[in-house]
Amino acid sequence: MMHAERSRGIVGLLFILVGIILFTMNMGWLEYNTNLLWGIGFIVFGIAMIVRFRRVDPRISLLLIGVVLVVIGSTILLNAFHIVSEDFIGAAFLWAVGAVFLSVHLRGTQFWWAIIPGGILVVVGCLVFFGSSGILNYDYLPFLFFSGLSLVFWYLRLYRHPDVNLRWAVFPAAILSVIAIILLMDMVSIDVWKWVFPLGLIAVGGIIIWRNVRAGRSEISVKNK
Repeated sequence: MMHAERSRGIVGLLFILVGIILFTMNMGWLEYNTNLLWGIGFIVFGIAMIVRFRRVDPRISLLLIGVVLVVIGSTILLNAFHIVSEDFIGAAFLWAVGAVFLSVHLRGTQFWWAIIPGGILVVVGCLVFFGSSGILNYDYLPFLFFSGLSLVFWYLRLYRHPDVNLRWAVFPAAILSVIAIILLMDMVSIDVWKWVFPLGLIAVGGIIIWRNVRAGRSEISVKNK
């Protein structure tokens, strides 16, 4: 009962806040701004979702929806008041939503999957920020993109899960790493394919021989038993 009363109290305060803002706009004391109303609306519904998650329904989907709505509302408000540039708002939005997934991932091993969308959103947010701010040349962004994605899957490969086998993550991690290396070498004007293709054949041949030797050793050990 106490939790329900607190939830209703928070929602009530939010409605009072919206009412005050609308009143000041109608009286001409505050400049009318549609973005301001939309931002507040998103934040109100987002907080309501978060309150419901904390007090009534512990589904992760409610938390995600609530936080995303709050983030959207906050970015709209920042844009309405021209506090920061639109480019930074886009990056901040991606970082915030990514942080939500990362926080879900940290809640327990059953949420191992959340590192994938969370990591991708953080990486893309960094690219948006670097590209819009002029910190890095646009030519480096593809390399950084594939490098960032590869780090996400390398982390997943090293992540210890008691019930789920995450060894499959090594394949996207390796592929993304190779693409990143090729892009980097292409940027520094190195003729990649003169050595990538033959070295790739050597690597594939080595893997085949290694697997064949390993299979032979397993057969010998079985026979000896």
